[in-house]
Amino acid sequence: AVTAAVGKILIAVGTYKTSATINLQSNSSYNFTNATFFCSGAIAYNHLTISGKTNIELIGGILTAVPGTSPVSGAHPTGTYYGGTGVQIQNSSNIKVFNLSISRLFGAVNVYNSSYVMVKNCLLSDNAGGIQAVSDNTYSGNVVMTGIQFHENIILHSGDDALTFLVRNTGRIFSSSICNNYITKDAGINGTVGQSKAIALYGTFGTAVNAIDGVNVSNNVGYYMGMEFMRVHGVARCNFIGNTVSSYAALGASNAFQFGDVTLPNLGVTDSSIVGNVASFQITNTVAFALNAATRCMFTNNYASTSIGGEGCLNCASAVGCIISENVLHNTLAYGIRLDASSTQNCVASNDLIIFTALAISDLGTANKKDLNRGYISTNQGTDAVPAGASTKIVSHGLTYQGTTNTHIIITPSSNSFTATRWWISAYAAGTFTITTDANPTLGDFTFKWQAIEDQ
Repeated sequence: AVTAAVGKILIAVGTYKTSATINLQSNSSYNFTNATFFCSGAIAYNHLTISGKTNIELIGGILTAVPGTSPVSGAHPTGTYYGGTGVQIQNSSNIKVFNLSISRLFGAVNVYNSSYVMVKNCLLSDNAGGIQAVSDNTYSGNVVMTGIQFHENIILHSGDDALTFLVRNTGRIFSSSICNNYITKDAGINGTVGQSKAIALYGTFGTAVNAIDGVNVSNNVGYYMGMEFMRVHGVARCNFIGNTVSSYAALGASNAFQFGDVTLPNLGVTDSSIVGNVASFQITNTVAFALNAATRCMFTNNYASTSIGGEGCLNCASAVGCIISENVLHNTLAYGIRLDASSTQNCVASNDLIIFTALAISDLGTANKKDLNRGYISTNQGTDAVPAGASTKIVSHGLTYQGTTNTHIIITPSSNSFTATRWWISAYAAGTFTITTDANPTLGDFTFKWQAIEDQ
């Protein structure tokens, strides 16, 4: 029937037990809305394969395993799965996959070396793998992939990363998107949780360098993640907008959102926007956002609540030239924002940072500009006096930064020094400075205005 349907619409109704892959044909439409396909379970074949084809529309259908059959060899460690992949797309273009239900298979949807592929509105449950796009020169076809869209899918209990863009060696993925998907209890069968990610962008494997370019990841929702909700490295000029995760790090310390990695070269994030994302209710000690090996990125309007990791709500490692502004980072037992010693020339401005047991901002780097952050005072001013009858006055400057270097104090006298002829700043300690005069003013208080500025 598939062979005869080239150039037509094939409608399948009923229940089918397959023993080999069904190879879909170019320039065809397949409506399997009222069809169920069971695999025999003894052989790791793919239910539906699209290889070297163009212009295919696949709508509906249930792809699953025969209950009680034996698993294939190499069963995934997170559970028992049967058969091969639900839909395998390779070296193809202009492919649409809509409204499928795929469960208990070793893989759900694999897209290799293909372009202009949309996977939308599918329900994937208890599969070893989720939906992945892989650019890899070990497979046939053009390794430069574009127009990949994973939209509005529901993924439950995926053994591996639920939604993945992966580049190996000389490949590239660009101008693609992962949007409006819902992922829960990743990396476990029958509702358990495990260590895989909901969304993973791996742009650096082998010789590939920042090989994911111009990708939009937006409005995805995750709930009850074992580890990270999102892990990203080796990307450039990408947007991560409006993604939300609640209840994460169930299995141990991890980040809700990890952008970049400093452990290996070429794992950074460059010229990308991270805007309007939300991380709330971690289950164990963790960091809400990590911004690592990031260059010229914008991190703005993000929200983190109840983050209790030792490195705080936002941890920056080797961040250079980034704008970190207008974020709301609350309720942590550590830092609001932490910049490590390799972070430099970042602008940290207008963030709302309150309820911390450590500093709202811990800046161990160099030339980082901090200004107008609620919960962190980088400039302060006031008035005070050396009173008649004394020759010194200790003034509390109120800056959040408590170091004894990198602070500039400006004194402007507002009265006569009376019997004193000279005055100077004689001491500077954590949180205070001392004004000393060469004599007791005697006739009246020596008043002055002061301004304290953290040098940046």
